[in-house]
Amino acid sequence: MIKKLSLTKFGKFIDKEFPFSGVTVFIGDNEAGKSTIFDALFDNICNVGGNATYAKNLNNRYGAKGGKNPGRESSLEFNDVEFEFSPEEFLNLYAVKSGEVISNLSSGDGWI
Repeated sequence: MIKKLSLTKFGKFIDKEFPFSGVTVFIGDNEAGKSTIFDALFDNICNVGGNATYAKNLNNRYGAKGGKNPGRESSLEFNDVEFEFSPEEFLNLYAVKSGEVISNLSSGDGWI
């Protein structure tokens, strides 16, 4: 399980840490950084590099990774075993958008 995401320099985030628990939810307004966090997770978990389309997209959006003057720097800390996904596996994970969540609660309904 992921313990912590550290963003040394990644998009709008400088020296920011995000602790994780069994379930971690990121919510916020547009341009709050939710997609940037998702991209940082992708960058670390999938470890894409070179001329891969995914690496080019990250480079264009956040700057190059590594080197003398990196555009993006981030790391993950794991509780136990580190893991890695292919980009395709990672991108098959789904994020819930607020417009996709509908609830109809009335008086007397049980806890969801």
